[in-house]
Amino acid sequence: MVSKQLKYYDIPFLTPFSFEGRTHKLCKLPNGLLTLLISDPTENSSACSLSVASGSHNDPSEIPGLAHLCEHMVLAAGSRKYPDPGYYHEMIMKNGGSQNAFTTGEQTSFYFELPNIYHSLQEGFDEALDVFASFFSEPLFNSTLINKETYAIESEHDVNLSSQGKIFYQATRLLANGNHPFSRFSTGNISTLNSIPHLKNLNLKNLLHEYFKENFCASKMTLCLRGPQSIHSLAKLALTKFSLIKNNPQRYRPSPPVSPSKSKRSSNEWVEVNPKEMNISKNTWLPKYRGQLCFTSDEQEKFIFIKSSKNPAVRFIFPAMERNTRFTSKDIKILTHLWPELFGDESPGSFSHWLQSKGWVTYSYAFVSEVAIGNSNLILELDLTRTGFQNLSHIAKVLFEQAIPALSQKNTLELAQFMSKQNCIDLIRFLYQNAEISPMEECVNLSSLMQDDLEALDPAYIFKGSPMMIDEQHHNIGNYGENKESDRWWIGQAIKFQSFLKQFMVQSNMRVVVSGNSRESQLEELSSQEFQVDLFYEFEYFKRDGIPFKDILEWNNDYNFKIPQLDCPMPDIAKSYSQLKKILNDSSQKSQSAPLSFTIHNNLLKPVPHLVSQNCYHEMWVMPDDEDPSLHLKSIVSFEIFGLDLEACPRNTMNLEILGQIIFILLSPEIYPSLKLGFTCEITSNKGDIRLGFTISGFSKQLTSFVKSIIETIKRISQDPDFLSKETLRRARILVRNKYENAANENCANIGSIGLYIVLEKYMWTLEDRLEALEDIDMDNFKQFCQSFLGSKKYLSLFVQGDLSCADELNEYLHRSFTHHLGGGIYETQGKTFTVETTKMLEPGTNACVQHGGQKDDPNNSIIYFIQTGRRNDRMIFTLTNFTVFIMSLNLALELRNKRQVGYLVIGGLRLLSNSVGLHITIMSGGSPLDLETKIDEYLWYLESQLQKLDEQTFHQEYVRCYLQLLDGGCRGDANESSGPADLLSELVANVQIGDSEILSSQTMKRHKKLQTQIIQEQYDFVTESEALDDDLISQMSLEQYLSFFKHYISIHSKLRSKISIMISSSIAEKDIINKKIFLQLETFLKIKGFAIPADELKDIVERSNGKPKILAMELYSCFRTRNDALRLCSVILAELFKMLAKSLRHRYGNLAHDDTSKRDLQEWSTDVKPALDLKVIEDINFFKRVQI
Repeated sequence: MVSKQLKYYDIPFLTPFSFEGRTHKLCKLPNGLLTLLISDPTENSSACSLSVASGSHNDPSEIPGLAHLCEHMVLAAGSRKYPDPGYYHEMIMKNGGSQNAFTTGEQTSFYFELPNIYHSLQEGFDEALDVFASFFSEPLFNSTLINKETYAIESEHDVNLSSQGKIFYQATRLLANGNHPFSRFSTGNISTLNSIPHLKNLNLKNLLHEYFKENFCASKMTLCLRGPQSIHSLAKLALTKFSLIKNNPQRYRPSPPVSPSKSKRSSNEWVEVNPKEMNISKNTWLPKYRGQLCFTSDEQEKFIFIKSSKNPAVRFIFPAMERNTRFTSKDIKILTHLWPELFGDESPGSFSHWLQSKGWVTYSYAFVSEVAIGNSNLILELDLTRTGFQNLSHIAKVLFEQAIPALSQKNTLELAQFMSKQNCIDLIRFLYQNAEISPMEECVNLSSLMQDDLEALDPAYIFKGSPMMIDEQHHNIGNYGENKESDRWWIGQAIKFQSFLKQFMVQSNMRVVVSGNSRESQLEELSSQEFQVDLFYEFEYFKRDGIPFKDILEWNNDYNFKIPQLDCPMPDIAKSYSQLKKILNDSSQKSQSAPLSFTIHNNLLKPVPHLVSQNCYHEMWVMPDDEDPSLHLKSIVSFEIFGLDLEACPRNTMNLEILGQIIFILLSPEIYPSLKLGFTCEITSNKGDIRLGFTISGFSKQLTSFVKSIIETIKRISQDPDFLSKETLRRARILVRNKYENAANENCANIGSIGLYIVLEKYMWTLEDRLEALEDIDMDNFKQFCQSFLGSKKYLSLFVQGDLSCADELNEYLHRSFTHHLGGGIYETQGKTFTVETTKMLEPGTNACVQHGGQKDDPNNSIIYFIQTGRRNDRMIFTLTNFTVFIMSLNLALELRNKRQVGYLVIGGLRLLSNSVGLHITIMSGGSPLDLETKIDEYLWYLESQLQKLDEQTFHQEYVRCYLQLLDGGCRGDANESSGPADLLSELVANVQIGDSEILSSQTMKRHKKLQTQIIQEQYDFVTESEALDDDLISQMSLEQYLSFFKHYISIHSKLRSKISIMISSSIAEKDIINKKIFLQLETFLKIKGFAIPADELKDIVERSNGKPKILAMELYSCFRTRNDALRLCSVILAELFKMLAKSLRHRYGNLAHDDTSKRDLQEWSTDVKPALDLKVIEDINFFKRVQI
């Protein structure tokens, strides 16, 4: 029955090794909804994503952010079938799931994931899909919730204000064609979604209905389902849940009545189309744009400078427009996919390598941003050093006169060879692609991609994400060098790519965004410019015609720019293109025949390390991983070297960090070609003790040689007085300093989270201590440290995963050349003679806080409220803490974020330190940290009061049973992703990361590093958080027993509770934050009402008013009286103005004093609670680490 109602497409999907057990089907529902089904019997979760070809480019010009608000409202406000606004979120969280949504210019995507609770897998996912699908048929747009979600969007926007990426994107909009919707602000804020609609008498609820009816229809949607269910079961779910979505857009305005039968036919008719001809995005958006491009030659202003206190940076932007070129859509996809591989290259001869050799950049990035259909931006972004900022004109000159011509006008044969090798590398990396991406993340990636031009992409390549360079029409073509026909074809492709560069990478097509301190810049005319303020992101900037780079008349650069060689040793599977393509086809064929194979649930396939060699100076662990296809012929190797004779102190930590950066600088050119094959390397020395760690992954044959290069580099630094140059040391120190300066520029919530570890981990030195130590390090004492490290007694921990063919050779080499750890034999019963005990345990009766300033440009405050419950290895404490986190997950965000709107970011979850466990509540808000602390105290009081009202039966039914179901499904109690990672120490980014970020952040790599951490901490049972939980304890626990735990460890009334808060306050004065908001609101308001006033004069009025409405009114009245406009000001808008300002500022701290909740909520929630322990401020962190309060 199901198969007759669906149209299946027979598409031979190309898939990697890791997809061999999966089945994939593309189909179309009766209403025309294009659907991708993924059946994976080994999967632990079921996921769904639905994408709509509508986004912020559909915003009415007078209401920026309407699409974003609709995204919020669709999920928050309920539907006619499920009218309870909180039901969807509560159901997802109660079942340990995750959900999210996002809006771009041309798409809105909604997605969720649920763990598989074995005894109710089908029912749970079925119900979630039913609720989810109902939002897209008959959503409700409740007026009260519109206001709440508007405040949520304002808070979300406040978080973006300090993000350099968001600021650069907004600056790019300011340079765009004003007739294209890309040029408009899109996030929305309190002004665009509340004040302006109010001023213009616009009914936001009606506008949301109209927007939804016009844009949310099956013909503009794509759906992806993934789970362990069969394809038939997934198809049935898709058909029964999503077929009710209307096919065609409908106007919200009243229309003549039609008969039910006619209405049904018209809304569900669709014309059969070959999937290769499908192009939902183009069909939707090209008529909307009416021929307008994001960037045209008509824009005079192509340069924008942004005042910033952060490290300077520049973006060179080259718009690549599909229209009016000889390149096809497929050509553009292939060439833009290749472009960052060439311009992001860091090997000798590249633009990036030249910049680094000059010491002008710390990092460089090349990436492509598709800002609209047919409109892609080729972006070179440089994080500049101070000297690089001062030499920006030189950088631009060399880019256009040497670097680009070396690729676009010369070296055609070398470019053909590069493209041929890059093609092989792309296929190899695709074959070894890791399947462990989150199911819902994969679903949303695919549902978004399915709206693309499938003729240019070809549906068969949808899992690859980009077209093949060599398509089926050229099946006789091989690698460059295989035969003359292949050589000619690749040369033709190289010429095409050079034509692409000549058309788009020219100065007349370039836009430039620069940020930095205007006083330090050497750009022409910068000091004489008048800056203006962006109304939405509040940064100061100026735009100008042309590019203000100085003419560099007499400056020669003899650097030899060239095409990257890619001379890394290729694996045997890539000896010929035909062989590589055959392996890819064989892998894909296995996926297509997956329904006939036998699979085992992947929870049963997790191997653990085995100890194979040990004495008091080393331990060696191995773990073959034959079941992970991404490790076929590959290994992951971690080794950590402890200097046992050296003191742990900030200076030695910084010496190790400099050493790591020097290794990176010296070896990067040598290993860069291997990175393209998926090789990765991480160097870690930020744990504070005298430990240098490496994690390397790649094809096994390459790993030993790279380890040898690392060790030989360390030895030469120590032994060869001429090996290390002063310039290399200077570059390394700059990289270390910039890393910490960037960390200090994180948002306040991230700063607070790291602050918790600095306070409670013994060797996590403060930023000030680290930077002070860094300044004291010169060439002499650095080399002295290296010699001491080389000569000290050392301990080696070695862990090899995957292909073990290199394990013994690595162990022997490290012994012979560096650590000398095998002198006492390869296996002794006694292992290492030191322990890694680094966490400060809070004493019972602690209620402390640390107060610290945030970054300069962040207007937000945050609090990380941490309750320590006990030692990490105490199974009972660990289990009960995890259970408490589960209970909190059901109502924490609901109470503090949704009902009381304390802040946009409200998360809570498990928090693991090296030796202790506890739970955290993290909030980012405009309110003061002390007020946020009070709100958390009130929440904990409320939670305890609700628990005390339960009877035994309700407690077990509502909490214990649900929690045990999650454990049965292999899901941790804090599995909801909104809680953040439990073990932040394991998530700390290494000092040096080289290689593909997707590989570095993959689940395989995360598990490997977690296992290595467990080895170091002697947790040899290798259990995961969920395996450490005691199911029997929870199932047999009474309500009274649990309340006893809660009252002792969690309750604010407990005098034995151990709690500490990290409070981060904005460095911007509250007065300045308020004045800026009032100024921007006033400027917009007065323009709408037709009152003209110079910006500088308005700023002075706002500053003189000091945030007081009465003084502000008098100042405005006085100003406009001189213009004979005071009467109109008073009679028309003054009262309306202050009502608007009150609304716009309310979200910042109004709700901390007054809850916008029901009377019943107010009766259950007390605002008059006081902890049993007084809060004490920690003035000296280092003293606190040594001595308890």
